[in-house]
Amino acid sequence: MTQDELEFPPKAFFETEFEFQTVKSGSRYLRLFNKRYPNPLGCGIGISRFGDAEGHFCVVYATVDIFTSFTEAVHREDHRTQKNIFHYSPQILSAYMVADLYVSEDMKLVDMTENMCYQQGIPTDVVKASNHHQSMPWSTAFYKHPQDFDGIIYNSRFTGAINIVVYERSLIKFDQHPQTKPLTAFYNTIKKAAQSHSRVMSFK
Repeated sequence: MTQDELEFPPKAFFETEFEFQTVKSGSRYLRLFNKRYPNPLGCGIGISRFGDAEGHFCVVYATVDIFTSFTEAVHREDHRTQKNIFHYSPQILSAYMVADLYVSEDMKLVDMTENMCYQQGIPTDVVKASNHHQSMPWSTAFYKHPQDFDGIIYNSRFTGAINIVVYERSLIKFDQHPQTKPLTAFYNTIKKAAQSHSRVMSFK
């Protein structure tokens, strides 16, 4: 193991220009959140894939379709129990709300889609591993990078759809009054998608 591999981030990290995608104003994403927390753009410091390894800032995750949103926010947590089949009823879904998040100012997001991690020398476990041992330190490093990123864009490891994570400092780049709906309004859509794409979900 080289000295650079022992040090993180590597010495050249802050001198490297990384590829990014610009998410344009007007782009729409979905965020699923527990209705115990009334702010659709609220977040808390804690452990998550791209949370801050140093505990100074929080992040908000969003995605492009309701099934991916459900899979990432609800099923992902259940999946840790390692059951064979996960049963979901409207009562379970009733604990969640869905927010329409519209981008109001262009965002610069580190590109970790498709094979961009490999191309940029970022470990693929940052986006693909079930644990967050590597992804959190990398997120913190990109937060500090002189390119002044607003967050990260990557593919869901469950569905392959586009996910974004936005750093707390850049949440102002979303419309600040998003419309919300109960997740139960999408029950049939999620059920239909699960029948086509998942063998581990059951809906009553």
